[in-house]
Amino acid sequence: MKKILFAMFGFIPLALALTPDISHAGECSPAGTTNLNLPESRLLMFGEIHGTQEIPRFVGRVVCELATGKKARPVVLIMEIASEEQTIINAYLNSDGTYNDERNLLSGPFWSRSMQDGRSSIAMFELIKLIRELRYAGASVNLVAMDLDANDWAIVVAEKGDVGNMRDSIMARNIQSAQKKYSDATIVTLVGNYHIDKQVHQSGKTKRVPLGSHLVSSGVVTLDVVADGGMAWICTGQSAEPTCAPSMVGKKRRVSGSLAVIETELGANPDGSYFLGATTASPPAIQSLIAK
Repeated sequence: MKKILFAMFGFIPLALALTPDISHAGECSPAGTTNLNLPESRLLMFGEIHGTQEIPRFVGRVVCELATGKKARPVVLIMEIASEEQTIINAYLNSDGTYNDERNLLSGPFWSRSMQDGRSSIAMFELIKLIRELRYAGASVNLVAMDLDANDWAIVVAEKGDVGNMRDSIMARNIQSAQKKYSDATIVTLVGNYHIDKQVHQSGKTKRVPLGSHLVSSGVVTLDVVADGGMAWICTGQSAEPTCAPSMVGKKRRVSGSLAVIETELGANPDGSYFLGATTASPPAIQSLIAK
């Protein structure tokens, strides 16, 4: 059994991590920080700003504490990654985490597509690495890629419907399938905060049916990030030839609230928030592989 050491300002490189027993959630938390104040729910959905270092790191801490705390339970992390990457992800999670294993993980089309936004960042790559390390240490943790695969996109294009609504509907279906497959697990979903809205919106003939609205009956608790400015790796322009670079993040600062602690108002939309201060941009993971 191994211990995962987690630092608020960065993952400790796995090759350097110490390896005693994971026995309690304190090993997932920075020294001296308060409890996360996690709400009691089997389906947690964290809304994020794509392309930051801090958000995937925080969600990793959430998974770690759920999976290794005093009330340790099975956990499934669901990420906004194309579902066709699942086989490669599974192979990596069951590997030794060597450089070649990392190369194989990043060999999928998701990690080299032209739209290299924050969904395929170094921070997301590090989050997957953390899941592998937790599994190796004996925690009951799985990872599911929920986004559309090539077949799904072909259906969306053929039906000529609202792309956003159809995409959210398919992602909701994939989350519900994971709930059935891992019926004893707590599901932690990380997705762009645009998707976590639990309300259906109608404006004239236009109807928006967000991901969160599909999951209300499944008991979803939605939590949106509150950022105090900073930077994120953001892509703009057409998906075929996007412009991707570190960009400013707008401030949504709370008057009160502790850093990295969840505040909830269950039944609201969203059900709560988590405050991470100013964010830092995280570039594409493929860059980290090239640099090695």
